[in-house]
Amino acid sequence: MKNLLDKYDCLFPLNQGSYYINDDRETKKAVFVKEDERWTLLIDNQKATIHFMQNEGCIMLDNAIKKCDWICFDDERFYFIEAKDVRPGQRKSERKGAKEKFEGTLKFYKEELGFSLDNFTEVYAILNFRNTNRITSAASKENKAHYKETFGVTYEETNSIEFN
Repeated sequence: MKNLLDKYDCLFPLNQGSYYINDDRETKKAVFVKEDERWTLLIDNQKATIHFMQNEGCIMLDNAIKKCDWICFDDERFYFIEAKDVRPGQRKSERKGAKEKFEGTLKFYKEELGFSLDNFTEVYAILNFRNTNRITSAASKENKAHYKETFGVTYEETNSIEFN
């Protein structure tokens, strides 16, 4: 997959370590920040090098297509990530919008890039809600079942991804 995406100028190799990422509202780009700064997603990488890419505005440029914000992958796992910095009361509507974004992104990757779920052991759709207090992980059984049946991917709501 990396070879397919090398032509885009938005690939960030991440070596072992912890990476804190914020979704900049103005630029709509991922910004790597320190732990004590405002962050949306923590990537804890205990492997060799993994790959993080800006999807929206770099790989997927067509504004007519709904798309997720970022992707992250190694040789075994692939993550489609939609980042949201909203209050808990707004999450229900964001979940609906995320389904459209994941659907548009998966369709684009399959049809335009030749992406195959079969190339990875695990493929995830991550709805990344910012939480100022702690690492969170949640998702309803209904949403998990919908994503598995509709898209063939595992759905999670979390602000932390581990590669180990």
